[in-house]
Amino acid sequence: MDIGNVSRVIPAAHPYLAIGPDLPAHTEAFREASNSERGYQIMIAGAKMLALTALDLFTQPDLMEAVRRDFEGTET
Repeated sequence: MDIGNVSRVIPAAHPYLAIGPDLPAHTEAFREASNSERGYQIMIAGAKMLALTALDLFTQPDLMEAVRRDFEGTET
């Protein structure tokens, strides 16, 4: 199962974060870039982005409801 399958059941985010120029995933170059100072900085930034998004959703009931309606296709 991957994020595409998950996103059919619940709202999901699948952000892409640039750790280097033109790095295809699942390559040695990507592995090396991930294990670099920039790679770690970008991973931390991504974790913060996800955490802050969750915080917004948990603390703003209207926002969570809007996401639910949009996902279900019942936007009013």
